[in-house]
Amino acid sequence: MGHTLSKLRLAVKELTRLTQLYDDIYKRLLASPGIPDASKPTTKSFWTVPASPISTHISKELPEHADIVIIGSGITGASVVYNILEYVPSGSLTIVMLEAREACSGATARNGGHINPPLWHDYADLKGVYGEKEAKTIIKFRLAHLREMMDVAVSENIVDHCQIREVETVDVYFDDARFGTAEEAFKVWQMDMSADTDTFYAADKESAIKVCYCILEGKYRVMDSGYSASLQNFGLADEVSGAIIGAAGAVHPYRFVTSILSNLLKRHPDHFFLSTHTPCTGIHSSPRGYTVVTPLGTITTPHVVHATNAWVSHLVTSLRTKVVPIRGNMTAQRPGQALSRSTLDGYRAHIFYRDQGYDYLTQLPDGEHELMFGGGFAQQNKNGLSEVADLDDGSLNWGITNHLGGALPHYFGPSNWGAEAQPSNSSERDVADWPSGRMKSFWTGILGISVDGRPWVGRLPPIMTRRHPPVPLPGKSPLTSAPSEWIAAGYSGEGMPHAWMSGKGLAYMVLGVEKETGLYEWFPESFIVSDKRRRKANVEDVLDRFRK
Repeated sequence: MGHTLSKLRLAVKELTRLTQLYDDIYKRLLASPGIPDASKPTTKSFWTVPASPISTHISKELPEHADIVIIGSGITGASVVYNILEYVPSGSLTIVMLEAREACSGATARNGGHINPPLWHDYADLKGVYGEKEAKTIIKFRLAHLREMMDVAVSENIVDHCQIREVETVDVYFDDARFGTAEEAFKVWQMDMSADTDTFYAADKESAIKVCYCILEGKYRVMDSGYSASLQNFGLADEVSGAIIGAAGAVHPYRFVTSILSNLLKRHPDHFFLSTHTPCTGIHSSPRGYTVVTPLGTITTPHVVHATNAWVSHLVTSLRTKVVPIRGNMTAQRPGQALSRSTLDGYRAHIFYRDQGYDYLTQLPDGEHELMFGGGFAQQNKNGLSEVADLDDGSLNWGITNHLGGALPHYFGPSNWGAEAQPSNSSERDVADWPSGRMKSFWTGILGISVDGRPWVGRLPPIMTRRHPPVPLPGKSPLTSAPSEWIAAGYSGEGMPHAWMSGKGLAYMVLGVEKETGLYEWFPESFIVSDKRRRKANVEDVLDRFRK
């Protein structure tokens, strides 16, 4: 009896703790995320060392008026400004980009560098909710990112610097039931989108698969050549249940974005202005235009683009509990001395599924071939609840970082990992005083989670901004659409296969050239912003996923 009462007390105590935790989360979600504070120290992202020459760029004098003001200098903001300036005649529009901290210092510079879109993972769910046509449009939209970003990198002559490349990707499952579920989802996707699935296949632990690797133009490709090899040839731990293998991409996200912004500043010195350490502290509207308030003064404009992702609900308050900030955790690690066969020195990426959640891994193709490893959200953090609405990227979650610091040798197995690597100081990144052990750097970044699972892209209705848009000037043939506030945000931790093309689509919307560019032939209709969608989106849907 006493033992039963003790268990009952423990259950009541845990229920009380969870109730308090959810109450605290709701309070945080209803509060403003505020503005990233440049005066507070942040964890050092490995990507940002060494810093870009434009990291603290401030234009000598901001214009009093701009055709477009973009808030945020990450991959979304960079895509919007790049695609606008590529489309319009040179010198025809003036664009100001505001950044609260250093250039590209938010989530873009704090992610894993994967261009590895969800494909079969949620295809069946998308098909069930939005229909087969829209589901296919979303998948094709995600797949388009690697080729589009590679084309931009070629055009901007930054391929080597930003290390953008095709990689083989391996989704690794350590649970038979979870692998079985993934196989079924993969078959549904494969059946419906066969033209996009020819480089993907599933392999269980015991089956023989036909696979070999060849280096073509410096990239590893999976080839069906009749060579028989077991799944163990991927250099994984013996506990693996199965894997799904395919093609993806990887990039140095910080270099990609800062290189593009740097090139634009050089090409458009009188029409593109970047001002770091210049937060937008307020937006006011009148019939004559929006007034954007900054510590350096005000700027009038007919167009304001919100490219701040997790922070967007500070200025667009109606999106509180709709785009939810969640803190993610990342590491940079030296690989074990025997790991080259498993990771192909930066040309094979991994996603590991074990227990709840997942972890993700890319590897740099140069220097010490650092492993860029993140995740741990559900595995070591009581379903990640403490990270919800935590906007502090100046501290770490100890439970998650402990998991990330120890998981990789277990995922690959001791023999595939080998002895610990010794520091080599072999690249420009080693100007920093990194620790000499396996772990070079831990850091955090703030993600923007869309509670309905889709990015929010397009014109913001006045009912959502609570600001009336300016009145278009009569008799003028503008190079842009009717005045408005605009948004591209809420990528739910999948920014690399969503943000660039969302920014491109938004650029065409701001310019009012949707028809001329065939935008809606490739842009998902379900991503478009509406107040009806906002009212329907329910934060409980996200919290329910954490409870499971």
